[in-house]
Amino acid sequence: MISALVVEDDPEFAQFLGYSLDQAGMNVTYCRGVPEALMQIMTKQFNYVLVDLMLPPLYSQEGLSILREVLSRQHSACVLLMTQRDEGTVSIVSEAMELGARYFFDKNDDLVMENIMAKIESVGIERRNGIFISHGHN
Repeated sequence: MISALVVEDDPEFAQFLGYSLDQAGMNVTYCRGVPEALMQIMTKQFNYVLVDLMLPPLYSQEGLSILREVLSRQHSACVLLMTQRDEGTVSIVSEAMELGARYFFDKNDDLVMENIMAKIESVGIERRNGIFISHGHN
């Protein structure tokens, strides 16, 4: 079964996202913070890891620490980053992309859920056709 790890501190958004992933036939694991997410990343393999970049208490550093761990341990996972884009998040998104993240979604976008699900579907097609390249390695 296809698995997804959702790391999101907003319970309403996490539930909305989890429902969409569940409806797509995925086994979904939820985490609200870094310690729980790191434990999951160290003990299980995921096809998709969806991470809110701005997790408390350190905000950008928390999301980046999860990203680094995923990139070092989950080599075949597709990482999708989410946050509410504003002037303060532009540099953190750039840093995440430099680390190897491939996809970023603005949670303020009215179509964020549709965009995330469309990207997951396109990655699934790429994987079935043997052309998915994880973590920005081209």
